[in-house]
Amino acid sequence: MKKLSILLLFLGLATFVQAQKEKRLSGYFSAGTNIMAYDRFIEFTHAGAGAGLQFHYTINPKLKAQFDATVSLFSINKILFLFENGQTTGPKQFVFTTFAGLVYSPVKRTEAGISAGPSFVEDGVYAGIKPYIGYYFGKKERVKALASLTHIFEKNSISKKNTGFVSFGLAIKLF
Repeated sequence: MKKLSILLLFLGLATFVQAQKEKRLSGYFSAGTNIMAYDRFIEFTHAGAGAGLQFHYTINPKLKAQFDATVSLFSINKILFLFENGQTTGPKQFVFTTFAGLVYSPVKRTEAGISAGPSFVEDGVYAGIKPYIGYYFGKKERVKALASLTHIFEKNSISKKNTGFVSFGLAIKLF
């Protein structure tokens, strides 16, 4: 009986101590609006919507590693451009990004981050970079407001311009 009591006390204490640890991995679902800031066909591409998942791994209380996967859809004018070399293209309607980076929290409930990685735009893969800022509502940090600029390095034989769009949205903590 004494061994059982000690075992139960140890398990209870271990559970209590484990509950005091901060979770190192957290996940968020985000949704918002996108506004095309610059593009080769800016006059034909309008605003759109986007949704994504963010995963944060806490390195220390002020620094986190981040993985971000986002899908962005844009409202466009249905138009097709034909170039002298026979290639055709049109305004962007779909952008999928998978970025990894770091997030820094200088003060409570505020964070700033930068991430980079591949961007899948219609029929091509390009490098991209995304700086962003976020503000948490409440002490439990379950909901946050986000603002970001996604820059896609898309210069090629047809286009002499890169693409960039500004995103505003909310993220809800999943775990």
